[in-house]
Formats: sequence, C-alpha cells, structure tokens
Amino acid sequence: TDVYLYVREFDTKSQLPKGNTDELKAKQARLVELRNSIETAKENFIRAGRTMTKANLETIINTHKAVETIPTDILSYLDYLIEKMKSGDFRFKGDEYDKDTIKVWVTFRSIWERFSNEYESKTGNIITWDSIDKQVIDMLIKSMEDYGYLTKTINKYLITFKSMVRYSSDHHNLHNNLKCLSLVSKKTEKEGCSTTKTYLNDAEVQALYEMELPLGSHKDKVRDIFLVGVYTCQRVSDYNNLTRANFSTTSAGTKVIRLTQEKTDTTIVVPILNDNLERILEKYDYQLPKGISDVIINRYIKDICKELSKTTPSLNEYMGTILTLPEIRAEKAGRMTFERNEEGKVIKHRYECITTHTARRSGITNMYKSRMFSTLQMMSISGHKTESNFFAYISESADELADEIASIQKAMNDKKASNEDLF
Repeated sequence: TDVYLYVREFDTKSQLPKGNTDELKAKQARLVELRNSIETAKENFIRAGRTMTKANLETIINTHKAVETIPTDILSYLDYLIEKMKSGDFRFKGDEYDKDTIKVWVTFRSIWERFSNEYESKTGNIITWDSIDKQVIDMLIKSMEDYGYLTKTINKYLITFKSMVRYSSDHHNLHNNLKCLSLVSKKTEKEGCSTTKTYLNDAEVQALYEMELPLGSHKDKVRDIFLVGVYTCQRVSDYNNLTRANFSTTSAGTKVIRLTQEKTDTTIVVPILNDNLERILEKYDYQLPKGISDVIINRYIKDICKELSKTTPSLNEYMGTILTLPEIRAEKAGRMTFERNEEGKVIKHRYECITTHTARRSGITNMYKSRMFSTLQMMSISGHKTESNFFAYISESADELADEIASIQKAMNDKKASNEDLF
C-alpha cells in the first residue's frame, strides 16, 4: 500500500498504527479508509455471486492504492528524498539512513540550491536532469571551492550528487542521464592542503588526567568525558552517551563496555584496560554527566589544554593546519586573522587544534604505537570495518616514524654488541 510502518508502530490487537503523533494519526485514518474500501468492494463481489480469489483481492487493493507524485525538478526531488530518508520509507540496501548521513544530504541540498541559483544567474538556464553535463559538474565543484569547502568535503558531496542522480533514475524513473556519472571524478588533494591530524600522546593524556580542576565544574566534567573518549577510542556520539547499561563483564571476568556505535550501527565490546578510565567511571558511578554536548566539549577542551600547556609545553608548539569554513569566511570579511609560516600555511598552537574527535584519534594512535595488539584486535575496539579506514586514524608524524626506526636500529646494534662481548 501507500502506508509505511515500522513493526514497533503496529498494534496487532487493533490492526492499526499505535501512537498519538499527527503522522501516525494520518496513517491510522488512511488504513481505516483502505480497510473500509476493501470490505465494501469485497461485499459487492459476494453480492454479485463472484468468488473471492487472491487475484481478485489484489485487484481491489491495487485499485485503492494512492498514486504517489514524485517531484521532477531537482531541488524538490531532494526535499522529497530527504523526507523519505527521515521517515524510513527510503532505505539503503534495506537499512534506514542514520542521522549523520541524512545531515550530509541536508547540507548537500543547501549547496545545490545555492549553486543552481548561481548557475541560473550566470547562464540564464535552469538545471534539469537531462542538462547535467561536464560544464554543470565543473561549475558545481568550482562553487564548492569558492565557498571554502576542503577537497575531502567536496568529494563527500560529489558522492552524494552521484547517489542523487542514480536514485532519481533507477528508483523513480525521472531521467536516463546516467552517463553524466562518468564525468564525476574524485578531486585530488593539493600538496599541503590536507586536514590536520593532531593527537595527544600518552604523556600528554596522563598530564590531562592529573590536571587539577575545580571538582564538579564544567571543565572537570569535560576533561573526564574527553578522557573516556581517549581510553575507549570511540566517537563523541558514543563516548558521551554511556550509561550503566553499557558496562558489564565477560564470562572470564573482564570488565567491558558494550555499545552499538551510533554512526555505523556496529556493535562492539571494549575491554576496560586502563586504571584511569576505571577511576573516572567510578567517580560518576558509571553514569557520565548529562548535558555536556560536543559543542560544549569543543569549547572547553581548548581552554583546558591551553591552561595545561603551561606545564606541558608540547601543547604550546605550533603546527600547520587549515581553516574551517567559518574561519575562512571570517578571514575574508576581515573579522579574524591567523598566523602563517614562511610558506603561507596557517599555523596554530596544538591546544587550539584539539576537538572531540582528537579523543578517538589519540586513543587509536596510542594503542597502535604500543605495538601490543594486532590490527584485528584494535579494529574490534575502534569498530572500523576496513584496514584502510583504521590506518587513516593513525597520526604518527614522519619525524616520529624516523625516531622509531632509529630507536629500533639502535636496539639491534646494542644487542649485537652485547652478544659480541660474550665471546
């Protein structure tokens, strides 16, 4: 039918949706209307002396189905598709779209609206499905570049663009212009334009843990929640939402955190191996403070690490970075200025580059640098499905790798010299 329901929304006793929202009430009314229409048609069949077969019943149901109108212009189609994703009526390989993916589509919708207005203003033409060609695609990319989007972000929205074109053709028969997909190629990142991958090493993490902050203050809570992210290697959407229900033990007695990652719907089991983590959890009776959003963490963690840099100088060092989209716009408008090195690259103190995501990157990098665990074991904790995605989180710099190689070589030379002394 034209009514879509989740199993949890259906009341088997009344055979109708349960709930009081306007959406569910509309579904209830539509199902009652369908049921009454089908019963009336069924009675008419019987009165006419006709046998009610499965084929006849399907004919009746199809007669009373509502015909859905699919918007044909691109912007309205995006609105339609996003609403279907939100309601769960449109799915990817049977799975509902998660809120982060929907957020990407919502942002792309804004990008497309701005671009299509620019295109119409410059060319005098309206973009249709059939008119999408290399010029349109190149102008879309240029529009995103001019607006300050990074290469990685542009590539993300190009994937969304390709999905939009494919869905509108394969699922909704709005056009046959799939050849335009071959014209979309991934942008290559320019030298020196990659995003900064800052992380806190073990010594810096320990210094942050031992830092004295007013007990129960916002800074105290933010620091503790951030450290939970480091010690568990999870995303902020997961480490900031832990409750008592997430903590248990294995049959062998290992204390663990069991959770289903919000972004990927991956179920993982994280062993509690760090005494600092256990003490933080005990401090809050295994119920982390509520109301500390990612925005609050991002605001406070920079100030906390700036304060910590007075006793941990490595946090005060400069590092090359890139500006965020709001920073680019603020700089262009003359509201902000940023330091640059002799190559013209933006530089910031390390404490300025720390965000909620630094927690996950720090945990994964430090776990990797310990050389104690296999890739499979580390991925079972981080929740990554592929090695390439996992290793993208490792933040060892070229200097750190060089130091490590030199250290290994020195250890081998010392061992060789020690063996020679035995003879």
